[in-house]
Amino acid sequence: MQAKSSALMHTVLMRWIGKTLILLGLIASIGSLWSETAWALYAPIYQYHEIMRLVEGLVPYYPFVPYLPMFLIAAGAYLIAKSSA
Repeated sequence: MQAKSSALMHTVLMRWIGKTLILLGLIASIGSLWSETAWALYAPIYQYHEIMRLVEGLVPYYPFVPYLPMFLIAAGAYLIAKSSA
């Protein structure tokens, strides 16, 4: 009985996380709110050129801002589908 309860809790948690990720992805993709927020967060990094070179070296396709909402939606859908199977 304990194993069944644990599996059910895991499924519910995975679905909840998936729905939350999809909701965040949809909110982030509406309008320019996401890109404005992301660029505001990147602004302090731009002040220091050495840090920018390090970030661009670690992340080849920097900035990858437009892809994060799409990634959140895809990850959420994957978690929901995986927990249903």
